[in-house]
Amino acid sequence: MVHTFKKSTSLLTLSLLAIATIAGSFLSPRSANAQYKRVYLEEFTGAWCGFCVRGAYAINNLYATYPGQVVVVSIHSDQNGNPANDMMDIPQGDSLVSGIGLPSAEVLQGFPDGWTARSIAPGSTTWNVDPSAWATGVAAKFGIGGTDGIVAGLLAEPVQATVTVDNISFDNNSQQVTATVSVTFAKAASGDLRLNLMVTEDSVTGSGSGWDQHNYYSATGSVGPSVPGNPLYNQAPSIAGWEHMHVFREAVGGVLGQPGIIPSSVTAGSTYSTTFTFTLPSNVEDPNHVHLIGMVHEYSATNASGNQVLDAEEVPLIGPAPKYLISSISVAPQTLYSIATSNGTTQVPMVITNKTALPGSDGKDSVTVSLSVDPSSLPTGWSATISPSTVSVKNGGTGTATLNVTAPEQSSFVNVSVLATPVAPGYIVATASGVAYLLSSNTRYGVYVPNGGAAENASVAGLPDSMKLHTAVMPLTSDILQNYDYTQFPVIILNNIPILDFNADLGLGVAPSVQMIEDELSLGNKVFINSDDALGYAFDGTDGYYSQYAGYTETYDVQSFYQQMGFNFQETVRNWNTNTNLLTPFPLTGSTGEPVGNNESAKDKGGFLSEIYSLDSVSTPAFYTGDASSLLGSLYVDSSTGAKLVYLGFGLSELTNQTQADTIFNRSINWLLSTQSAGVDLAATSSTAFTTYPNPFHGTTQISYTAAQGEENVTLAAYDLLGREIMPLPTHLSGTTYVASFDGSAFADGTYVILAHSSTGTKEVRVVNQQ
Repeated sequence: MVHTFKKSTSLLTLSLLAIATIAGSFLSPRSANAQYKRVYLEEFTGAWCGFCVRGAYAINNLYATYPGQVVVVSIHSDQNGNPANDMMDIPQGDSLVSGIGLPSAEVLQGFPDGWTARSIAPGSTTWNVDPSAWATGVAAKFGIGGTDGIVAGLLAEPVQATVTVDNISFDNNSQQVTATVSVTFAKAASGDLRLNLMVTEDSVTGSGSGWDQHNYYSATGSVGPSVPGNPLYNQAPSIAGWEHMHVFREAVGGVLGQPGIIPSSVTAGSTYSTTFTFTLPSNVEDPNHVHLIGMVHEYSATNASGNQVLDAEEVPLIGPAPKYLISSISVAPQTLYSIATSNGTTQVPMVITNKTALPGSDGKDSVTVSLSVDPSSLPTGWSATISPSTVSVKNGGTGTATLNVTAPEQSSFVNVSVLATPVAPGYIVATASGVAYLLSSNTRYGVYVPNGGAAENASVAGLPDSMKLHTAVMPLTSDILQNYDYTQFPVIILNNIPILDFNADLGLGVAPSVQMIEDELSLGNKVFINSDDALGYAFDGTDGYYSQYAGYTETYDVQSFYQQMGFNFQETVRNWNTNTNLLTPFPLTGSTGEPVGNNESAKDKGGFLSEIYSLDSVSTPAFYTGDASSLLGSLYVDSSTGAKLVYLGFGLSELTNQTQADTIFNRSINWLLSTQSAGVDLAATSSTAFTTYPNPFHGTTQISYTAAQGEENVTLAAYDLLGREIMPLPTHLSGTTYVASFDGSAFADGTYVILAHSSTGTKEVRVVNQQ
């Protein structure tokens, strides 16, 4: 059995470490809830829908983040009337899906889809939203943009009404259920107001295609490889034993609700109720997993704004209702972005805030908060603790703690997640989390990836050994660029991103990149960039997808960058069959005689867009497809600054052979670090910081490198004249001098380059091997 995204009291309690008490009094759970907004959500989903897993993930996230404040009904569709596609489809659900009796404009646009309290969602013009938009940050995890964090904003709105479900009875023999739904209005209201009782079931599962959940986000799915950091990446493309949650079983009052109970005009404080008696639906698998959802809503068949769900309460059919304590605790670092001392411990002050008084308190009581570090947020070799482990925070006040982060020598960019849980025995309490961002102090090379994405394997495995220790992978966001100076890096790697202008990530998960490229080139630094469709964004105005971003990509600054490179855009090619949706592989051939693509012949598995271009004489061809005039990669050298750029118009992870991808990336970086332009030897420019003896040499030569004032973290490595790293050189430090030896006995006679990578850049000396 796969226990995926299962919501239950036990799951919610996993993150709630109740070990002390909260000083002050509490109202009853029902009264406490009345103080806070609740949001009712309807998800439209299907087992056949491989995109729908992002809705399940978002809903699970919401239930853990806002316990007691979010109520969800998941309505299944069998897709085109074929029951074998989804065994949880019911006629009442089809009525809602098709929009019968509801505004015709709100018929679903596709799956997954969602209605937010049956009203127009913030930032939208329609009811219809992707369910991932409900939770904060979920859409980005799945590589999509659009509206984000809708529920968080709605929970801050005033309460309009409070619903309760009580007097529940259930006869297991007759399967008869009785429950009373009541509503108390917090403010005056008017119109066609209705009560209803929805029946849902959790942990619904079965065997076969109508139960197994399709997952396009798996490593072998149609979308997963382009978003390798998504939460479903390591799951199967069709997940057997998936437990479907919040499954819609019946609307006891009909899909349009029960009219005539509430008058057309009500005053603040007025209460209305009705009792529903019904037989539990026969498709229910286990009454112990059934929930009853009482709701009050407006109704209009013609006015899209006249169907809002004002409030809903969810309670179990069997057993006591869980007690929720709605707190307002937050935790955050005093400084969001910090530098972590390599091979040392860095202290980050944390602030714990109790934003508003708890229900029933006088505003002076304190809350005890348990603090911990989420170990899953730390990469290998890193550790973190927080002290003290508990903090007392006054209502409306703040408390402090210290996050102690210990970093290894290996450079990294880390997000350390701190958990803060109000301590309230017997209550379900949401755990707040805050993230501190740290970059290792010895970082000299930055690999930038789309926010929410991950680095391609080749951009890590293909790094020269001398760089790996000092390379960090970090998301390319505006905050990262503002807080960590990329111009200090002699080499930056932009890993499969579009090139954007101005201050917009456009939902693409990438901050503006053209400025950082231009800055690096002007300083004589080195840039590696690969991207499936960077040129398409800049030049293909005929494509509907690209044209929506034209204001940020088809700009003078972006296009002048390509002009500087000597690029001439030719066409966008779709590497899949639009009729069958099957991938269309295509060949990649390296240009003869240049150091990156020479003698490389690879295959791209397809499934992505590719942009074909030609070159002026400014750059040198590196890769093409079909014939030598259809370029997909090139090398650029700035003759005035010595800056270099490798541009590849394809993703490294898209190559069918991982070793070839590693080789292409390794060659690219070695060429950037070498003193050669594309296929042209430059005169040696030895640094006076080096001494070598003997030189020329037979056997072994001794290398000494004297660091300048303030220069640190020096590593030495040997390269051949094609710019390929042949071996890192182990060093020891004597004062400010780094000493190493180069044994050339295993290598051919000729000239070799010794490079020193340091905090100030790269320097070299040439040595002649005469065996």
